[in-house]
Order: sequence, then structure tokens, then C-alpha cells
Amino acid sequence: MGGTSPLSKALQNRRPDTAAIRPKDGAFRAYVPTFVNPLSLQGDDKLEPIVYGRNALNHIHTAWDAMNTTAKEVSDLGALARTLPKEVKRVADKARKDLENINVRVKNANDALTKSIGPAQPGVATEIRAVFRAMEGDTAKLAAVREAIANYDATTIRALISAPAMLSGLSPEVAAYAREQGELLIDTQSVNQRNASQDAYAALEKAITAFESEWAANFARWSPAASDDEKLAALMGKLNKKDDDNE
Repeated sequence: MGGTSPLSKALQNRRPDTAAIRPKDGAFRAYVPTFVNPLSLQGDDKLEPIVYGRNALNHIHTAWDAMNTTAKEVSDLGALARTLPKEVKRVADKARKDLENINVRVKNANDALTKSIGPAQPGVATEIRAVFRAMEGDTAKLAAVREAIANYDATTIRALISAPAMLSGLSPEVAAYAREQGELLIDTQSVNQRNASQDAYAALEKAITAFESEWAANFARWSPAASDDEKLAALMGKLNKKDDDNE
């Protein structure tokens, strides 16, 4: 018998024209990377830097998604390579301003934290550091730091983190632990603001880099090579110049 059945023909006719929705460039990434999604920035929704960072990511994500949609719909990718670079620059410039604003938040949080820690009591701090220097080994010093944290002993913590670790005889590991836990003890709010701002900064910086590099690569592939007419015109220009030089 052979041939195509009426049912098969009907199903074929219902099949979507994937060529119309598939990008003409096989290297084209048709979807925005997941790390650009605003919800990829994890954190407390009540922390302003997290909200600000998500809004900044959303600005990139929305533009990127719209540009992807256009790239899948147009027939002349070369035209996009000529017109979209300005849009990429506009979006990236806006995101970099957001990045600067987030960096200000990091600085403000660190300044507030430094103010909260404040200077240690000179005489008492010197005695505390001397006690730690006299302790044998990191294990004993770490245990003493943990005890101070558990007892909310801000005086001891201030003595340790307001001066170079060498004055207390702390190893880099113990000093880092003392600072991390001590800052949380003294000013939890500023620590949370700083950490959230740093997370937002890192996420946005990564998104900007990916956005610019991805579209630069797209434009490089889509930009048409010089036409034969352009090449011929360039050649004639060189020949005419040589003729002028020989006269």
C-alpha cells in the first residue's frame, strides 16, 4: 500500500514550525542563565540590600529575556548586531550604577560596625591581650574566645578584635573566628546588612559580566563580513593612493 495516511498528514500539519521559533544561530543561548534570575539571590526579604539587588538583577533579566525573544523572531540577525549594542550598553551602565550603590551600602555597614565596636578600654584591653598571649596553643585560645562569645563578654571581644591579632598572640584562624563571631555579638544588624550587600554585589557583578560577554559574542557572530563591494572599494582606494604616490 505505502503512502502517508490521512491521520499522519493531519498530525504533520499540526506540528509547530520549529524553524520559526528556533534561533538561526546554533551557538545562541536562547534562555537567560539561572543565576541572573532575581530569586537566585538568596537572603532575608526584609534586608534592603537583598531587595535592591534583586531589583537590579531583574533589570538585566528583563532586558536579556526581551532581547532573546527578538533574536528568535527576526530574520536578520545582522540588523540586531547593528542596533542592539546601544541597548546592551544602556542596561549594563544602569547595572553598574546599581553596583556602585550596593558598594556604598557595604561601606556604610562597615563604618557602622567599626563605630559599634569602638575603641577598647586601654588598660583592660592590654591585660586581656596579655592573658591570651600567655595561653599555650590555639586550642586554649579558641576555647577562651568561645567562652567570651557564649557569655556575651563584649569587653574581651573588643580587646581582641580592635587591635592586630599578634598583640593577643592569636593565629589567623582563631583571629578570624573571634572577629566573625565578635562582630555578630556586638552589632548583628550591621553585619547582616554588610553580608547581604556583599552577596548582592557579587551576584550583580556576575550577571553584568555574563550579559556583556554573551551579547558581545552574539554580535561578533552576527555581524556580516565585509561585502565584496566594500573589499573592492578598499582595494581601489589603495591602488589610487599608489598611483598618486608615483606621480
